[in-house]
Amino acid sequence: MSEITYQGLDIGLLDGGEDLVGLILEATDDGTTIQDDDVLVVSSKVVSLAEERMVALERVPVSPRAERIADVTGIDPREVELILRESTVLGAIPVADIASDRLEASAADQTERPGQTGRTTPVSPPVILSEKSLKIIHRTYRRSTGTPVIVFPTR
Repeated sequence: MSEITYQGLDIGLLDGGEDLVGLILEATDDGTTIQDDDVLVVSSKVVSLAEERMVALERVPVSPRAERIADVTGIDPREVELILRESTVLGAIPVADIASDRLEASAADQTERPGQTGRTTPVSPPVILSEKSLKIIHRTYRRSTGTPVIVFPTR
């Protein structure tokens, strides 16, 4: 039987513009090994910070389409507007109904930082990060270490 283990990497707090793969490499200098075909799970927030893709939510004008989608999904209409700008939305489901017993991730993101800031989330449905961002992380890591990894996005 195969064993599945996981380990978090402490890359510290990001200010914006950091070299994400460099931080991952530094975090594994303590002897943590990442082997061929291991999975690196990266959050959209960390990638957005590293790519300096943050905007002030109060400055985001909301379209009628974003309002309609926000009504269905329970997501902040300003965040929906950012998603619409960078993706092709094929449909929307009522997230608030599905996760009514938990804090919605977008609300949690807003409470983690002072002020109202949001990601210019590079979305390529159905995942949160763009394929381009994931490929850059994958290629840069492999080029730096020679180790092929799977880069998996999470919100």
